[in-house]
Amino acid sequence: MERVTFQTQDKVTIVGDLYDGGSRFAILFHMMPETKESWRDFAEALVQKGYTVLAIDERGHGESTMGGALDYRKFSDEEQQAKRFDVEAAFAYMELLGAKEETTVVIGASIGANFALRFLAEHPKSPVAIALSPGLDYRGVKTKDAVEHLSLSQKAIVVASTDDPESYKDTQVLVSSRPSQVTGVFLEKSGHGTQMFLKQPMLIDQLLTYLP
Repeated sequence: MERVTFQTQDKVTIVGDLYDGGSRFAILFHMMPETKESWRDFAEALVQKGYTVLAIDERGHGESTMGGALDYRKFSDEEQQAKRFDVEAAFAYMELLGAKEETTVVIGASIGANFALRFLAEHPKSPVAIALSPGLDYRGVKTKDAVEHLSLSQKAIVVASTDDPESYKDTQVLVSSRPSQVTGVFLEKSGHGTQMFLKQPMLIDQLLTYLP
């Protein structure tokens, strides 16, 4: 694993963990209040499947605070939405390593799940997004319109647990809005976002089966 840095179009320095793997690429977006380290087990499993993996600290989290100037706990909705620049900068960094839309998948948790779904809609050759505990509208980052605009070759895997009722309900809406493109994975009492990996040790292996 290698620590890497790159800059967004609005001049925020993003820090990530790069896991060297194969000729396919995966980008991971964490939930609040987590950091890139919350993906470590999943990232290592992706490497074993032949993926080069980038897990980033989104702006205001972990090492991506511009020396303490950025704190996600103080962000307005507009500042949360600006994490979309982190997402695009992460993909641009992976492109320098040889990634293309068609060889790149995205995986996110909570607000990161929403950004993953939006990335999929905005990159029509990207094959798959996995969204752990997405919502329909999280701090203005919306998903229903995103899944409704997926291309026929794309798949979104949305995961939610019964003890996370808002995401569970929203995930059902996402599945029903585009059932041919969106697959729901519904769990019992497994928590929110990457916390589900602790309650469901086999979930990582299950999710890997959806990836090319």
